[in-house]
Formats: sequence, C-alpha cells, structure tokens
Amino acid sequence: MSSLTGLSGLSGLSALAGRGIQLSDTRFGTLRGWYDFFDTAYLLQESGTGSATTAVSSVADPIGRIVNKVNGGAPYLYASSDSKRPTRRAFGSTFCARFDGTDDDLISSDTNYWKFMHTTTGFLALVVMQITDANPENQQVIYDANNGSSSGIGAYARYDDLGATENRLRSFITNGITVTVANSDNVITPQTRTKFIICHSHSGGNGTIRHRVGGTETVNFTEAYTPSSSNPTYALKIGATAASGTERLKADIAQILIYETPDGYSQAALLESLAVSTA
Repeated sequence: MSSLTGLSGLSGLSALAGRGIQLSDTRFGTLRGWYDFFDTAYLLQESGTGSATTAVSSVADPIGRIVNKVNGGAPYLYASSDSKRPTRRAFGSTFCARFDGTDDDLISSDTNYWKFMHTTTGFLALVVMQITDANPENQQVIYDANNGSSSGIGAYARYDDLGATENRLRSFITNGITVTVANSDNVITPQTRTKFIICHSHSGGNGTIRHRVGGTETVNFTEAYTPSSSNPTYALKIGATAASGTERLKADIAQILIYETPDGYSQAALLESLAVSTA
C-alpha cells in the first residue's frame, strides 16, 4: 500500500482553491501520523498484526486496522481482538470510526515511533471527532502512551466530564516523575462534530501545552518541566488507557493527524480548514 504525499484526487479532504496547500505541507511540521477513517483504501477489517486483506467498504463494517497515509504506511493502528474493533459510520458528509465506549480501541504497531511527542521535539495533533455519550460523567481517553499516569512516560489526552468543571479537553505530558497538565477549564467541549488541536512544545526548561477546540484557543499553559528522552512506556493507544484499558471512549473519530514539532500551531486555523469537514 503506497504512502500519500498530497491531497489530489482524495474525497473528503479539501485544499484551499488555487493555493496548493495540503495537510502534508511542511509549514505544519513533519506529518508523522495520518489516520483518515473516510478513505477506505487504508482501512481493513482483520484485527491483530497478521495478514489483513478484507477491505472496509460499507457502513457498520468493523475496522480492525487503519494504515498510516504517510511514512510508507507505518505504523498502522490495529484492534488487538475482534471485539475491540470500532465500526464505520457516517460523520456528516464523510465517515468515521465509531468507538462504543465498552471495549473498542486501536493501538499503534510501533511502541517507539511516537517518542517525539514527549521529548524536547514536541508535537501537534489534530483530531476531528464527536463525543457521542451525552453527559457521561466520566473520563474518556482520546490517545494515551503512559496509562494515564505521571509514573509513565509519554503523551495523554482525554475528554473529561467528571467533576464540577465538566465537558473539557485535558492533556498532559509525563517524564515518569513529573507531569505538565493542561485543562480547558470552564470552556465547554461541545458534544457535536468538532476539531481538537493539542500542541506540546519545550523551551528553556519549560513545557507549554496549547489547546484549540472548534477553532478557538482554550489553553495556553506553561510551567517548568524537564522532558524525558526515553521511549514511551507503552504503545500509543486510541480510545482507552494504554495498559489498563479503562476510560473508554464513546465517540466518533473521522481523522487523526500528528505532526512532529509544534511549528504548525502558528498555522492552526489553516490546518483546521484543510482537515476533514465536520459538516
């Protein structure tokens, strides 16, 4: 399966007319992960890491694997068993993976590939999604490589509807001892189709986390932090904590993009305009 270098000919993705700007443009950083649940050319039904040949083509088909649209297809994300597979569903004018909040999750086939997310390099992630669990009063993982704990190393983000300040986006970076945490406090995360941007950068002994929710910045937080240079504790997982499998996501995800370096944050509005539509 070939890697993708541009947007030409792809349905469900849009470029600004006449400007030739695309999601893989270097102004956003190096695109390291592009998981597009609209594009059936990159979706397969089999779970696990073995041979996968059955295409995903119809609504309600299970998604056992999604192949990276850059980096020659690696690492792919996969369901470790049939019961963990999300299903393909409509998402406005496009399609998505529906995580059922019970046992669905996808895990990276490479543990160490995402190391840049928690080192001095930093990252920017854009996730097009919708929480489908009305007032769940719980916490639900979007992505996780440290099992949701400061004792692990890696990046973590979740939808947080637990406690007095609810319906917020929360993310943190851990070095195994200390943690830099950012909450979109008092900024409601809509339970509608929306776009999240999470950005982590490091400079001068400080870590900075920035969030954008639906095109509006909700967090710009900096504190003293020493990033780890070690590999993440666990392989990056989408939809549940990396090891314990808790905080399960009940949501639709249409697209995930992860860029090495946080440079793209200065172009966040442009990046959001190029991602899969929420209409």
